[in-house]
Amino acid sequence: MLRKPLAVLAATAFLLGAAGLAFARGGTPDSLTPVTATFDAATVSHLRSSSCEGRGGTYTRTRATYTGTATSNDARWDGPLTVHALSVYNSDTGLGYVVGRYSVATELGPTFGWFQAANTNGSLTGFTDAFMKEPKAWLMGSLSATFDAATGFSEGQLGTGNPNGAAVLASGRCGDTPSQGGDVSVFTVDKSKPKHHKHHKKGRRGRK
Repeated sequence: MLRKPLAVLAATAFLLGAAGLAFARGGTPDSLTPVTATFDAATVSHLRSSSCEGRGGTYTRTRATYTGTATSNDARWDGPLTVHALSVYNSDTGLGYVVGRYSVATELGPTFGWFQAANTNGSLTGFTDAFMKEPKAWLMGSLSATFDAATGFSEGQLGTGNPNGAAVLASGRCGDTPSQGGDVSVFTVDKSKPKHHKHHKKGRRGRK
């Protein structure tokens, strides 16, 4: 049974939901900008693979790290790309899925993202979220690519590639109650030190 992949999907869904909550709870961004990108990640390392027989055929489960390059019209998604992915694929039906996280080492600082995509005979169609630091923004958009667990991602496209492909960058905040970090503050780490409560030991004088 493929229980671990389901856990990964649940974790990814939580992250994507958290992204939506970041905007829904705080207000409205004051900037929405279209963004497109292409990417390839064909250098494969740390590959681990296993297979099992299920009711629908033979399932292959693969974890690996893929590195390459992302090229975008926005500098915050342009640079060396590293993808950590988990794929599950049924070679009998040609169906599967790929989920994972990635980072883009841009000149403005690192961009971190998550994605999930359906795999149909090696063609991925999915969705990605990414958090960009400088300046702060949240990316949401469509993602497509050609994928093979052994050779990686090729012909990757963000925000384009099919009639309904799109991606937007949301940044800033409009409204009467601005907060530091805008609406992506749900991912801000609280660096304040925890308070320690002093425990006073009662000596002989404290006893009645």
